[in-house]
Amino acid sequence: MASERSVERIASWIQRKVATMLLRDLKDPRVGLITVTRVKVSKDLETAILYYSVMSSDLQHEEAERNKAHHLLQRATPFVQREVGRGLHTRIVPRIQFEYDDAVEGAINMNALLDRLARQRREREGAAESDEPSDSDETPPAMESESEGTAPPPRRNGRTRSNPPRPRRRN
Repeated sequence: MASERSVERIASWIQRKVATMLLRDLKDPRVGLITVTRVKVSKDLETAILYYSVMSSDLQHEEAERNKAHHLLQRATPFVQREVGRGLHTRIVPRIQFEYDDAVEGAINMNALLDRLARQRREREGAAESDEPSDSDETPPAMESESEGTAPPPRRNGRTRSNPPRPRRRN
């Protein structure tokens, strides 16, 4: 069993090595950009699961791109295994497995959802502002918060009450 730190180092090295291989050695014009998002190595160094994502230029055929990338990586697994074994100076070389990482797709979907909600909120606020009469004598909201004194006033030395000085370190 390897220590947790050495397992993390090995996982990081494998991620860098395979990412470089994907850019240089395993280029396929039919497949979009394949990115190794993370690597999970078992404590006994028997297996290494490489999670990947595919960035395609055509969003309508994203599923097909993902399948092409999966087949490319499955065919290239022995080559990747051999190259990792050559560079990794351990007694045991982890068995390489590729799995698609849904986290990137989930993050993209979440981002799109947040953008849509923000757009709806702006539209709602814009409609509410157009219904109310505008007063030119009204103070802008940013000016009101400053005049109310929400932030503590700075002291003479430039520090505020919420930002006290750190204690000095003794040698």
